[in-house]
Amino acid sequence: MSEAGEAGKVGEANGRRRAERSRARPRTRVAVASVLVVVLGYAAGVVWDYTRPGPAPVPGHGPVTTQDHPWRVVIAHRDDLRTDEGHTVDAVGKWVDPEYADGRQTIVGGLIRTDHKTPGDIGVLLLEEELPYTTLPMAAADDPPLTGGETTELLGWRVSPEDEPVLWGSPSRVEPDDECARRADRTRSFAPPPTMHGMSYDTDSYLCAGADGFAAPIRGTDSGSSLVVDGLIVGVLAWTLPAETTAPAYYTRVASYEEAIARFLDEADR
Repeated sequence: MSEAGEAGKVGEANGRRRAERSRARPRTRVAVASVLVVVLGYAAGVVWDYTRPGPAPVPGHGPVTTQDHPWRVVIAHRDDLRTDEGHTVDAVGKWVDPEYADGRQTIVGGLIRTDHKTPGDIGVLLLEEELPYTTLPMAAADDPPLTGGETTELLGWRVSPEDEPVLWGSPSRVEPDDECARRADRTRSFAPPPTMHGMSYDTDSYLCAGADGFAAPIRGTDSGSSLVVDGLIVGVLAWTLPAETTAPAYYTRVASYEEAIARFLDEADR
């Protein structure tokens, strides 16, 4: 084959490649533009999740003291975690429900399916010494069931509007189980990890309180805060719905674990 013929074939091949690249460029630009739209939309959703105003304080929501609530301690007797009041006690043992597993969402968990909360998000610490404070009894399985509407008090060190480590109390209200399940199922959030398909859970393991006009500013640092009804500890704060500022908070139902906790404490006394 002559050199001119070879050059012609090379030129044709180069022309085809240039034409293919020209056709690919619009598709690439469309793909990049689509990715940018998704990223910017997600970023806008995250900003909204983190900057929208929280619920107005419930009347009666404010700082309280361990003198008024001597059973509420931070493994010391302290109203303000920024001080060294009280005394520190070591923990020498613990109990965790054996069925409990890490129930936190994966990055894609709430995107492709309903996220299921595992039961038993509760634990007990055994202290090195007995504390000289009045305690509250736990709710038991044979107590009258909570049906919704019961007046409660939420107590925790991080429920102040400014997230200060000061003991606060907030009046609340138990919500009916069907309403708790409905609110969890419809939750949507752009905040990491994103949730698009809601949450499900076992109502024997959890209850919820504090929706709408009774919602309190709950944060991750409030985990373990106690919920009290008629002098009984009925719940321990486990998780919240980040998608709604007026959504209820979800508590481990203490009555479901009272017997197991009592057995652990009895064995520790032997």
